[in-house]
Amino acid sequence: MALIDLYRAGRLQGLVEHARQVLRRDPDFGFAWKILGVGLQSLGLPALAELEKAAVLLPGDAGAHANLCDGYREAARLEEAIRSGRQAVALAPALAEAHINLSAALHAAGQYAEAEGHARLAVPLSPGDLAARVNLGNALREQGRLAEAIEAYRQGLQALSGQPAPQMGQLDHPIGQPDLPMGQPDLPMGQPDLPMGQPKLLIGLGIALMRNGELDAAAACFRAAAQSPADALEAQGNLLFLLNYTQVAPQTVIAETRRYRELMQARIQPRTRWQRGAEPERQLTIGLVSGDFCAHPVGYFLESVLAALAGNECRLLAYRTRRCDDAVWARLRPAFAEVVEAAGLSDEALANRVEQDGVDILVDLAGHTAHGRPGVFARKPAPVQHAWLGYFASTGNPQIDYLLCDAHVLPPAEEPLYVEKPWRLPDFALCFTPPREEVAPAMPQGGVTFGCFNNLAKLNDAVLDCWSQLLKEMPEAKLLLKARALAQEPARAAIVERFARRGVGAGRLLLEGPAPRHAYLEAYRRVHVMLDPFPFPGGTTTVEGLWMGVPHVTLKGDRWIAHQGEMLLRAVGHPEWIAADEASYRRLARSLASDQAQLAALRQNLRAALLASPLCDAPRFAANLQAAWRGMWRRWCAEQGAPV
Repeated sequence: MALIDLYRAGRLQGLVEHARQVLRRDPDFGFAWKILGVGLQSLGLPALAELEKAAVLLPGDAGAHANLCDGYREAARLEEAIRSGRQAVALAPALAEAHINLSAALHAAGQYAEAEGHARLAVPLSPGDLAARVNLGNALREQGRLAEAIEAYRQGLQALSGQPAPQMGQLDHPIGQPDLPMGQPDLPMGQPDLPMGQPKLLIGLGIALMRNGELDAAAACFRAAAQSPADALEAQGNLLFLLNYTQVAPQTVIAETRRYRELMQARIQPRTRWQRGAEPERQLTIGLVSGDFCAHPVGYFLESVLAALAGNECRLLAYRTRRCDDAVWARLRPAFAEVVEAAGLSDEALANRVEQDGVDILVDLAGHTAHGRPGVFARKPAPVQHAWLGYFASTGNPQIDYLLCDAHVLPPAEEPLYVEKPWRLPDFALCFTPPREEVAPAMPQGGVTFGCFNNLAKLNDAVLDCWSQLLKEMPEAKLLLKARALAQEPARAAIVERFARRGVGAGRLLLEGPAPRHAYLEAYRRVHVMLDPFPFPGGTTTVEGLWMGVPHVTLKGDRWIAHQGEMLLRAVGHPEWIAADEASYRRLARSLASDQAQLAALRQNLRAALLASPLCDAPRFAANLQAAWRGMWRRWCAEQGAPV
């Protein structure tokens, strides 16, 4: 049977064996190298050497260079991937595969605008290609062009399923079941009226809808995608992330978390042996996994800690799941003995690399957020694994041993809501790096302005109900909202319409998109009182607001993320800004906004209080973190029978 016939029949193992037989007879047969590489790739086996050989022997074959582009991307060799992809496009501008693979490589490198361009070229060349449609939606989404991304995903669903995809707002499926009792993990997934055949598009659509504040519609997409066995884990992980933005009961969240754990246990086999000496006091190798080693909350909260850890007893490795080379990364980079660019590596390949690197403790800094790699942690490439900083709930990952937390965000009474064991730091689980930008606090001019600089997904209906009532109680006050999505007119129009339904006119709203950090910090000077959304309050935005001398009102919560605002306000000595209920929340906001003398004093003193708190004591935090790592390691060594 000919090579091409084996390929078309999907007989991949036979294809690989036959190609190798052909190459033993004719080692310079380029087509055999090309199809061998494709066969190995399809089997999930290493194929880069074969793809490289094919491209050398077939310099004018666009398909060979497109395949090599994909191979380099999977090996996280992104510059070479982009170079091969450009060569493929130059050779055959009408080859959809060349544009698709180059788009994926550009996306992995964070070059979203160019990734969009090649995805747009691929779609008409191959209208039924799933990857082209997914690439286009993803590139638009990562540029913050949410309305366009939503439409691109919808068009993809319609084109690939033959059914009209629902418009935003048409989906009406409840996010959760708040009254579900503990101990019942099997929530009904439901059968939402969505095209079921393209879960990757549904997941992309769900993420875009979530970022746009369309939480019910996003949940319906994730639940629909979870019906696909191949995509259930990814869909369920996104659903867990979304639930943090909602007011469903904690019991619902843990039930869905346990569902995720069961899915992962059924699909991924973890390692149980490692080539590590169980020596409790030796130098430790710590691996940090994140796509946010940059100007991002993770980067801001890491910076001073990593600097304070310099020269300590641990060797730090960075596994970057997204490449982002900015000024923050330049300051973080010296802390790491080695950096692994992991954006294109499969979960298995990255887990193998972690194991080869001899990592003792692997730290998940992303969880179910963007660029997270739960599949790597599920393979247990390090003896000890813990989550910290980037996520704010139970990951549901059965191979995450600990959540690094504190008693404020995870009190003992709430431990049944988590799959992992808590490892509590003695002070707080966050350490803020003060901004380098020179922006002094200042009292705002004019009438009262409330503010919230959090992303739109946090502004659920209960939050808007509360804020609308507050604005009615203070008829002259305005509300400044600042978020990335608000750079786009459709997002601004949607927010205006949501407030209008609650009797608050557009004239009461100040809507702004993102800004460089200096200008962003200056925006706090126009706000009298910051309003925390709930149940997902601010983190970085709260500390930045406190840095700028602005008081915050937060609502007492019932789970980790909902406790975050409480934790930050307690840290700076202002627990009186924590409201017990929504009525108290509004009273507190009115009281703070009306006391000009108090506001002026806070502008002068709040930054000093923040700097004096444990939230900004990096050496203290670094010592606590190092002690936590040593404690985790000693416990593991003891479990292996080593004396400690």
